[in-house]
Amino acid sequence: VASIEDLVYLTENENVNVRYYSFIGLREKNYPKIKEIFYKFQNDYEGIFTNNGACLKGITSLNDLIFYELNPEYHKCKYGFTQKEFDKISKERYDKIVGDK
Repeated sequence: VASIEDLVYLTENENVNVRYYSFIGLREKNYPKIKEIFYKFQNDYEGIFTNNGACLKGITSLNDLIFYELNPEYHKCKYGFTQKEFDKISKERYDKIVGDK
């Protein structure tokens, strides 16, 4: 079992999958600085292969995946976002994408 220190260290790993799963581990352990780790990843657009069912395959950026790991509707995290915070950041992210078109 990885310690919190191990997981924080692994967020710097060159392998994007290791970075992602270390973030999940920190969320599950209710790491008090989980939002700091989230913001650190905001410019990390490296892709992770995803599967949604038997037929739906794709690539999703690390920063998108970790954002949804902090959605309080689906994941409980003592130090994560409130629903209001999550919705505000979600709108900002959407506006940034739409505004770039």
